[in-house]
Amino acid sequence: MSARRAAIRRERLQRNKIEKKKGAMAELERAKEQGIIDGRAIGVSACLEVLHSKYKFSNNKAQQLLNVMGRESARLDDTGVRFVANYYAEKFEKKLDALEMYQDTADIATKIYCASKHELFVTSVAIVLMVLNELWNFSSNDKNTGRLDYIMEYCTNRYLEMQLDPDKNTAEYYFERMLRRTGYKLH
Repeated sequence: MSARRAAIRRERLQRNKIEKKKGAMAELERAKEQGIIDGRAIGVSACLEVLHSKYKFSNNKAQQLLNVMGRESARLDDTGVRFVANYYAEKFEKKLDALEMYQDTADIATKIYCASKHELFVTSVAIVLMVLNELWNFSSNDKNTGRLDYIMEYCTNRYLEMQLDPDKNTAEYYFERMLRRTGYKLH
């Protein structure tokens, strides 16, 4: 538990440093940090939404999932956890690559924002898939009919939605939509 708190503290300190910086590099760092926050929020919101609608996850199960995700993400530097997370990330990345989406962005700050949002979206979904497999034996198979395959397809559709209309489909939009549809009271 202390490693998790230390990781949260480090992230908060890093965000505060970035907010105080001035100049062109500071703008790029702020764009990267905002992409990290948004990618994480969108990935987790999409997963919680599908878990509630398809698998009837209660508020307690959702909270348990978030708690274990927090512990696992703090241990992401461990070799075993990294190996399993990479497996799910590669599997999810293959589904996203099938979309063949190309986003033409105007400036470098937007490119950095989109790249970090994409990376954290994939990582967050991979951690959710890993925890679902660990806690509730959700699985995937080669025929794409497993429960994890359904969740990956749903998240792929949300990613496509997000890419097609990035001004409307923001992290706040997905988070509010998830709370409205599920009725979760998360803390």
